[in-house]
Amino acid sequence: MLGQAVGPARLGRVMGTLGIVMSVGPTFGPVLGGVLLRGLSWEWLFLINIPVGVIALVLGLRLVPRGTKGAATRPDWLGFVLVSAGIPALLYGLTTWGEGGEEFGAGVLVPLVAGVVLLALFVRRSWGRENPVMDLTLFSSRVYTAAVALSFFAAPALFGALFLLPLYFQVLGGNGVVETGLLLMGLGLGSAIALPISGKLTDRYGAGLVAAWGSIATLATTVPFAIGGFPPDGVVVQILLLARGIAVAFLLMPATTAGYAAVTKDQLPDAAAQINIVSRVGGAAGTALFAVVLANLLPAGADAAFRATFWWLTAAAAVAALLGARLWWVTRRA
Repeated sequence: MLGQAVGPARLGRVMGTLGIVMSVGPTFGPVLGGVLLRGLSWEWLFLINIPVGVIALVLGLRLVPRGTKGAATRPDWLGFVLVSAGIPALLYGLTTWGEGGEEFGAGVLVPLVAGVVLLALFVRRSWGRENPVMDLTLFSSRVYTAAVALSFFAAPALFGALFLLPLYFQVLGGNGVVETGLLLMGLGLGSAIALPISGKLTDRYGAGLVAAWGSIATLATTVPFAIGGFPPDGVVVQILLLARGIAVAFLLMPATTAGYAAVTKDQLPDAAAQINIVSRVGGAAGTALFAVVLANLLPAGADAAFRATFWWLTAAAAVAALLGARLWWVTRRA
């Protein structure tokens, strides 16, 4: 909706402003979660979403523009069923694998295979089809494909870190849930500070250039966690978290913006859906992998286990850096 309203020329600044709001959750959510866990039962981590959801629904009905209606087309119900079943099956298999540590039994394999098969059938049915659920011909654009690939590998840099860092503070630092939430605030604050700047630079110099430098900065702020050698709750870690929040702001938002800017106004709904799907799958796959690595190595020592897992996170950031450079290259030639 935002992209259709403002156009590609101002999309970076608008996405940056939106990102400030989105970064409030990762900043204050862990603290609120810690307070809830300290005073109430774990069920409140889910129950708290009911009043929040009701407020969001009321505000959405009152404030969100309805937009203009397009031409009515016959829905592709089979395609809808395939993608609606395939994505949850794939995500369920990945998260179950992460929760089970090294175990890779039928409970993981069956949903993973089912998800891959259903999504493959969806791609085969939808590619080139008239009025599909999602327009997959967007991937014929090199810029769009490069942006989606970067979004896939950038997601573990964010979601994987949000999985590892709380455990890092609790297991190695011995911190409680509230203290852990407070220690994580630097990550969200860094993103909130950098997002407006990232948006302006994206509009001025192009999303590819900003995303390339953001991916390099994300890699640079991940390596120290893999090297280690400093207290988990010390000043060095807080500086790294603030810097990493800034780096991620220069990576994720420009990557998404590059994908949106590569398509037409009418194609934006499909682009938004596809980039969100790819980010969720990439984040789930990365988090599951990091969880398995950490679970397998923890019996040999927590410090070595976290360092090795952060090296895996560094590897994902390195791939994102290469893809960031490719996005810059293809946007220059577009």
